[in-house]
Amino acid sequence: MEKRGATDSETAGSTPAWVSSQFANYKLHIAIYDIILILSIINLMIMIMSMIYFVPGERVHIKQDLMFKPQMVVKDIKKSRIKNEEGKTQLQGISCFWFTNIGEYQEAIFNSKDLEKLDKE
Repeated sequence: MEKRGATDSETAGSTPAWVSSQFANYKLHIAIYDIILILSIINLMIMIMSMIYFVPGERVHIKQDLMFKPQMVVKDIKKSRIKNEEGKTQLQGISCFWFTNIGEYQEAIFNSKDLEKLDKE
């Protein structure tokens, strides 16, 4: 094993140059980790803000381009308990109702991805 010679700064009681460079490298790794963590949190916040939640009484319509796109009202949020490892409640669909041109009451359950709010906040 090769023995290093002491420099003037090492003999004066300060840290050796090789220790300082390793510490600077460590601080750089911590800074990169912090940046990645902050970007992950920002990405999660954007995803949560982009989620659309429906509540009973809201006016909605179907996103797809159809000849007849009725304006509907959210009646209820249908959820069902499905047996999985967490035992969580899962969304089954959004129950909506509308009236046809001749005044006939219609009701159906839609996927939340297929609906779009009419009342912009």
